[in-house]
Amino acid sequence: MIKPHWYIIYTKPKCELKVAGILTRKNIKNYCPLHTVENQLSESKKFLQQPLFASFVFVCIMQSELALVQKMPGVINFLYRLKNPAIIEQDEINMILKLSNEYNNLALEKLVINADNTKVNAWDKAASPIISLSDPEIKIALPSLGYYIIATPS
Repeated sequence: MIKPHWYIIYTKPKCELKVAGILTRKNIKNYCPLHTVENQLSESKKFLQQPLFASFVFVCIMQSELALVQKMPGVINFLYRLKNPAIIEQDEINMILKLSNEYNNLALEKLVINADNTKVNAWDKAASPIISLSDPEIKIALPSLGYYIIATPS
């Protein structure tokens, strides 16, 4: 049986929530992780929910639905790897979901080169996420995305 996969949609700038809303109205499973940012306007502080991944929305669809989703307003394209739409592992989506539910302060950091000058292979499916726990910060590798997600308590 063919099952749906998670793909990354690349959206127009600042259109992540609009695209996620359109997908939801069309009953297409999607996820746009949010994080809280502080916006200082003169003497008042305002906390805003913004997308964690700029211009990205995750969508869980069958491969046959790619063309349908790509034609939706606000969608530029899918994120590609080796001439095919990149597939995100369910474990990584679950990890992002868990962290965004438990922590308000989330940040992203690109995967970097190791001290021995070997590149971290962000696309290695066999590599498990590296979890680093240093009080009070949690840092988890998302290899298929090429990022670390860093969670700190508010």
